[in-house]
Amino acid sequence: MAESELRRGFCPGVWAPMESGDGLIVRVRVPRGRLAARQLRGMARAARSFGNGIVELTRRASLQLRGASWASLPDLQANLRGLGLAEASPEQEKLPTLLVCPLAGLDPRSPHLEPLAGGLRRVLAGSRGVSNASEKLLVLLSGGSDLLDDVPADIRVELRAERPGLALLSVAGTRQDSSALGTCSERDVPEAVQRLLAVLAQTAGEQLRMREVVATRGTAVLWAALEGLLVDRRAAPPAWTGSYLGFHSELRNWFGVELPFGSGTAEDWDALAELADHFGTGELRLLPTRAVLVPGVREADREALLERARGRHFIVERPQPSLRLVACSGAPACRSAHADTRHLATELAGLLQGGMRQSATLHVSGCEKSCAWTGVADITLVHGADGCRLGFGANVAQTSTQTALSVAAVRERLSMNLGPSA
Repeated sequence: MAESELRRGFCPGVWAPMESGDGLIVRVRVPRGRLAARQLRGMARAARSFGNGIVELTRRASLQLRGASWASLPDLQANLRGLGLAEASPEQEKLPTLLVCPLAGLDPRSPHLEPLAGGLRRVLAGSRGVSNASEKLLVLLSGGSDLLDDVPADIRVELRAERPGLALLSVAGTRQDSSALGTCSERDVPEAVQRLLAVLAQTAGEQLRMREVVATRGTAVLWAALEGLLVDRRAAPPAWTGSYLGFHSELRNWFGVELPFGSGTAEDWDALAELADHFGTGELRLLPTRAVLVPGVREADREALLERARGRHFIVERPQPSLRLVACSGAPACRSAHADTRHLATELAGLLQGGMRQSATLHVSGCEKSCAWTGVADITLVHGADGCRLGFGANVAQTSTQTALSVAAVRERLSMNLGPSA
């Protein structure tokens, strides 16, 4: 097995695919998390022709095609380039990713983000000098909702409608655990990001992210780099709740669906492209929660949208209380996994849902790498080579330190309702 397959943090791409149990994984970085229906339809066609037809939505709002081969890879790469879903070279693919909140321009609580997104794209396109940066380097632009809270970002920029013209900056982590730097003028954000990337470029090491800068050099070096730009050093106020499933009527109407485990067949993705073309404006927006938004839908089409989505077994609403399931690809698709994680998650959900008194998240990981979810879950199950570890209110790393259990013991414990609602 190649070293890159086991290295935590390796990020497969179009030009650097990763071998797995079902063939090559080719990950497509969707610019800003937005794509057109024609692009999605073309990608689904490529997934059928050059892979096994499975396409997954990742926790960084990227799309990954599974089951490609080294023989089919050149044709797949050419198809993705023709669709505008692949960079022209491996060097360009390593540039930092920009993720923009999908509710911008839809929810009135989110300020308009596109002008600033354009400025940030230009900065990132010119960041080739940061040669020591990890291929996973991520700049996140938020409008203040909680939809991107659990995405670990290297640089997080947040605009708030109640503070027009200002931007909150933080680095190295999720919204909850990142290091707050303070506030600057919105017009100075591109320069601020450029300065922060320059600090990264001056830090010793390879495959670096901002967390290494904070760990080795502290935040003082970042504050010094931003001298003259920061207005104050206040942290961000609490996020507002951004709902997205089902039909929403706001600044623009939109319809949101979630794919079970973020995974679908080429036919599922074709169906989403059809929803966007037939009922919306032909645009789709991807969420790191493994959901897809279709903007520009009509109130009169609400029931037709629900019927079409339910017909494909998409998730369009959550009962209360609800159990959200998160699981990696699992065995046999992934060589590192020790279990069919999605089957196990579905089975365990059946044991839990009857006795639930509050909404919760169940995360099942097939190994200790935490590919599907890095954050804390109400219930986390890590299936290692020597058995299962069970954690409550813990992430994969914390859960991995627990005593090994058999799957039968896990079933027994959960059936006794010894979870977060007990």
